[in-house]
Amino acid sequence: MPAIASSMDCKSKDFRANQVAMRELIAELEKRIADLSRKMSEPEVAREITRLVAVNDEYQQAETRLVELMDEWERAEATASSSKR
Repeated sequence: MPAIASSMDCKSKDFRANQVAMRELIAELEKRIADLSRKMSEPEVAREITRLVAVNDEYQQAETRLVELMDEWERAEATASSSKR
């Protein structure tokens, strides 16, 4: 199967805006994960299994999304650095 040729202008306004937005989203997710971790350790949450499970589910979803974004960030950085060569 032939490769699909594509190009990306890493100097474009859109590319840079997406980088900024992604950094902000990653920072928000990291903060949310830390908040959820603290919440799970609160005695009133830990005592109530339904609440603990709900917080843990949200924590797991946030972690999964963070991993996806970090992978996307690494691909974008690799693309940007290879286009500079």
